[in-house]
Amino acid sequence: MSSIRGPEMHGGETCGARPDAGGELARSVAARLHAEISAGQLQPGARLGRAAELMQRFHVSRPTLRIAIRQLEADALVTTRPGVGGGLFVLDDAGPGALALSRHISLLGLPYRLFFQIHMPFFEIVAVLAAARAGAAERRDIAAKRLEIGTIHRYADYSVARPHLRKLIMAAAANPALEVIGAALTRAYQEILRGELRLGSTEQDKVRQVKAADDSVVAALVRGDEAETRRCAQTASEIERAVAEDTIRCGMLPERGIPQTLYGGDDEARSAKLADQTARALRRTIHVGKIQPGSRLGSVPELSSRLGVSCDICREALSLIEPCGLISLRRGRGGGVYVGLPDARRLLSAVRGDLLQGDASSDHLREAADTLDEVRRGVAAHPEFAGEADAALQLLDELTALLRALAAQSAIRSI
Repeated sequence: MSSIRGPEMHGGETCGARPDAGGELARSVAARLHAEISAGQLQPGARLGRAAELMQRFHVSRPTLRIAIRQLEADALVTTRPGVGGGLFVLDDAGPGALALSRHISLLGLPYRLFFQIHMPFFEIVAVLAAARAGAAERRDIAAKRLEIGTIHRYADYSVARPHLRKLIMAAAANPALEVIGAALTRAYQEILRGELRLGSTEQDKVRQVKAADDSVVAALVRGDEAETRRCAQTASEIERAVAEDTIRCGMLPERGIPQTLYGGDDEARSAKLADQTARALRRTIHVGKIQPGSRLGSVPELSSRLGVSCDICREALSLIEPCGLISLRRGRGGGVYVGLPDARRLLSAVRGDLLQGDASSDHLREAADTLDEVRRGVAAHPEFAGEADAALQLLDELTALLRALAAQSAIRSI
């Protein structure tokens, strides 16, 4: 006679009842702690307890508790501190503005921390807040795009999806407070679309400065104080521009060289990415500056100094664009790096590969457009292209169609 065993119990959880039982418990624990923090029962810096204490309090297992903590960390509400006296703590900067913003952003299904990991400017956040305050019909429209937007985690992908989010936000924005900073919002966003302003990586303390300024804007909006909103928005804009060390003006090399972004991975991977970034800066300088074939850019040491990279990185970057014919290396007296006559097919193939891999930020769309212009001029004016004109023009048509589709995807209809 076989014994009938009931569902096993572990840490207060019923195992084997439903596959998502742990997930539901985790969401329940996260919601309870979120409510306590939002209601002010737990002040910024307050200690919630160690894992064992929280497991006993909520009668859940350690894996379930970890899921709940990750949800709260994604909303930038708590942090875990190791060592003696450690445990789970409410973040010091989880003030009223951050809590209000976290609730509004949750309507879009986006993790709060994502907004700061990708350096989303304050006007983006204010627009999200306005959208969250819209009517029920507008919220349903936003919810329809929730999965499409919520699955985006990399900055390159997000830069493509941003216009979709912007269009939804602007369509749903029924908040008159947006009019207060509407002009500044429009100008700043258009600058980003044109590639004239790109915010790069910032250190943690600078992220905190921007975040504090964002919270002041949100808090003023929540209070409905128009004058204070205007003042805080102006202050936030000034702070953000001051801490954006990686600002790059359209068509110009950075004054302090290529931004040394702290990529993940080993040294070899970081070097490869920095070389690719340097190659793009060189291509962009040649295209936007309309530097004529045969012009000397300088020696490798001179370029390395201008770009703020090592000679090895500079040589690797040059090796990436030399096969396309965009530059040529000359040895001996008077040698160095010279602008060449690009091979249309190889150049187009390189840009097409970038776009098909999803590398379709505003900078790369402009770079592709510059490449198209370069090839059009080359096919029309240089006999060197005669033997491959048909193949180049066919690829040009294909890339033009792809570029138009991506540009339409990235273009903003109305701001």
